[in-house]
Amino acid sequence: MTTPLYVQVRTALQQLLAGQTIDLTRDWGEWLAMMQSLVYAFEHGGAPAVQTALETAIRVDSRVAALLVDQPAPTVLRTMPPLPSELTKTIRQHGACGQWLDTFIDYASQASPVTPPIFHEAAGLFLAATAIARRLYLQIGETFYYPNIYALFVAPPGRYAKSTAMKVVERVLRRAGLGHLLLPDKSTPQSLLQQFSTVIPDKLDSYSDYDREQWLLARAQAAQRAWLLDEAGFLFSDMKKEYMAELLSLLLKLFDNPEYLAHETITHGRTTIRDASLSFLGATTPKNIEDHLRSEKLWDEGLWSRFAILIPDAPPCYAEFPDELVMPERLIQDLQALDALFPKPEAELVDDVPEENIKRFVRIYNEHPPSAIRLAPGVMTLWKRYDKALRFDLPNNGLPDTLYASYARFPGHVLRVAMILAAMDCPALPVVMQLDHLKRAITIVERWRSDLHRIWSDGIQSEETKLGDKLLAVLKDSLSGLTVRDLCRQTHQSKKEITEVLEVLRLAGQIDLLETKAANGRTMQLWRYSA
Repeated sequence: MTTPLYVQVRTALQQLLAGQTIDLTRDWGEWLAMMQSLVYAFEHGGAPAVQTALETAIRVDSRVAALLVDQPAPTVLRTMPPLPSELTKTIRQHGACGQWLDTFIDYASQASPVTPPIFHEAAGLFLAATAIARRLYLQIGETFYYPNIYALFVAPPGRYAKSTAMKVVERVLRRAGLGHLLLPDKSTPQSLLQQFSTVIPDKLDSYSDYDREQWLLARAQAAQRAWLLDEAGFLFSDMKKEYMAELLSLLLKLFDNPEYLAHETITHGRTTIRDASLSFLGATTPKNIEDHLRSEKLWDEGLWSRFAILIPDAPPCYAEFPDELVMPERLIQDLQALDALFPKPEAELVDDVPEENIKRFVRIYNEHPPSAIRLAPGVMTLWKRYDKALRFDLPNNGLPDTLYASYARFPGHVLRVAMILAAMDCPALPVVMQLDHLKRAITIVERWRSDLHRIWSDGIQSEETKLGDKLLAVLKDSLSGLTVRDLCRQTHQSKKEITEVLEVLRLAGQIDLLETKAANGRTMQLWRYSA
């Protein structure tokens, strides 16, 4: 039966295609992400842009085609299951918070205007997480949460200025005096471990004065680092190489902020890392990441459940780059203030002490334990509602098994983002997480969840898309139409696969289903290309 929400969405699509705007504040349920994307397309390109966006949406979700041809929605789960409506309403009612993030998004949107705002938002969170550097935590039961994030931008080359956006992030970080926390672009697992430790490299004396100074600065927070990779797809490709095999394990462990991590080899001896943390921000193209997102191993190992995998929510629109843009001093000062909010360790290089038989080493002093965040009334209650919805209620409504791990981690992502937002607004310790911080964090992470489903649907649909194109080509060459059996023979696909794709094409209005009488008098169904 057609639901009131279904009718509401169908009516809204008709309005957008007719050149009329719609009210996004209404309750759109599971269709919210799609409606937001379509409104964005409408605002930047009118009805033609909406039409283009819908053509893409039809490929991802067959129910969109049903909306347009005025037929009931199929029951197959193609979009993300919605949060309970009462929880959605609660989240929407939040005040201003995380104001530094808004300042960064505003500046970055001017510096790289064609980059999607969701990319700039994640970049701002990455910057703040880098500045906090594991010096803030929240304990729930036996689990300790620290505010680090893994985010990955996925977009076609040249169309969304990913590289420009990444350069903005690096400039802000270096202007704030935090560039020493960045890891090198390329590292083997062994060199990565060394970067996270106070092990002195053999060639330190050959470093330039600046590089030696940066190296020593980094030793004070050697285990709390940030990785900024413009071509991150190559990193995941490198995991297949034998000498990079341990990289996946390191990425998994570093996300979880281990208190103690030891690694020992015959060649390099023992490397010990204490209080480790990694924030990761990467960018890549769909082509370079496609195989990795389809890798069952990477899903099963839990790599992708740790990431916010972000994709553009609208077609690219032309925007002029500014002739000259000055980075706001407040942007730098507030990021420096966030760094200075927490006690900061220092490092010094100590030369050999022969009388004590001690070789050259790095001494760390002024170390302090991380600061515990406090929760305002109502925060834990709301978070538990979200936690229950994501870890229990929604997975039981037809969620693909592969996405279970991602859903189990979304509540943790929310806490990490909320901690970052709370630290941004804190003038002095202790940091207090308010309800507004949690509500905004849920809103942000829900957009990540939406992108996860769009990527997942793209992965599912990609083979269907190829089969659909093949079926259309075959049917174009047939004047009278073909049966499912005929199509199975010509495409060498199963009846189930053929039938599912035919239904999507029919709902999209690209083919027709006809019934005719065979020579033996039996009813026969023929599929024909719709001219």
